[in-house]
Amino acid sequence: MSPLNVYQQVFSVSLCTNMIRTDKNTAAELRKLLAEKVSPVLSDIDPGWSVACSLEEVALVPIHSSRKRLYRTLVVSIAGTACNKVVIEQDSDIYHVIHPDSWASSGLDSLQTAPIIHDDATPTPEDPPMISNGFGQAAHRLINYTMFYSEEPLFGEWLKSQEESHPDTRFIFTGPSLGAALACSTAYVLTKGNVLPRGNVFVYPTAGPSPGNMAFVKSFKELFPSSEGTLTGYKHWNTNIINTLDAVPYGYCTDSSYTTRTLDKATTMFGAPAVPFVQRMVDILINRSKGTYYPIPSSII
Repeated sequence: MSPLNVYQQVFSVSLCTNMIRTDKNTAAELRKLLAEKVSPVLSDIDPGWSVACSLEEVALVPIHSSRKRLYRTLVVSIAGTACNKVVIEQDSDIYHVIHPDSWASSGLDSLQTAPIIHDDATPTPEDPPMISNGFGQAAHRLINYTMFYSEEPLFGEWLKSQEESHPDTRFIFTGPSLGAALACSTAYVLTKGNVLPRGNVFVYPTAGPSPGNMAFVKSFKELFPSSEGTLTGYKHWNTNIINTLDAVPYGYCTDSSYTTRTLDKATTMFGAPAVPFVQRMVDILINRSKGTYYPIPSSII
């Protein structure tokens, strides 16, 4: 039996996706390489873990104990930012948004089509749930990724088949940094679209930025309830586990009346004056965010 508790195991698994972040090869070779590297690491975490499939991101199937009952648990672990292209296309595309509820309205049928891109306008109380276009398009690619060969199911279809063949399966979406935002976004649309059942889906994001607007936060909390109040420590599902010395969770909120972790604070978090290049980058993000983004519940470690 592993000396690690379930939160520690899930976090350890989440880091496995970064094991080939610097490798360059075909998708098939990268999947093979990732499986080869991850398998022995998983056995060190706990013998019950095994690789179920691997994409550019990786999904892993372990068994863990919860409330004195064994559940078949599938963890979708999504890697963090790996290159400048990802920074531009996913992290920084916050000046366009998508509407996840309408996108997921017909389940996998609608999720197979890329979400409609909307310009990010000044937020209003009537706005529907929104997430950044960068995160939304990345979630679409992940859900519709061909797992191994073209005749095999897309990733979203495969997840659905796992739930249908094993109805008590627990699904945990996790990842660090960018992976945290994608874990939240992907879990949200799959659950909102009834691809996966509410109550059996959890998220365990670490050091993630804010994926969407206030309406998204409210809807997210309804789908994935978290502990109430000011949280500390890492033993919380459906909560962004953050380190106060990490700048990523400061993105992309600008409302200092809601949180102390706002974009403008990131420039001097290690002392004043701000580094000019960092100040320029943050100013660009503040301008692009237009006051839209708010963080999901978080816990400080």
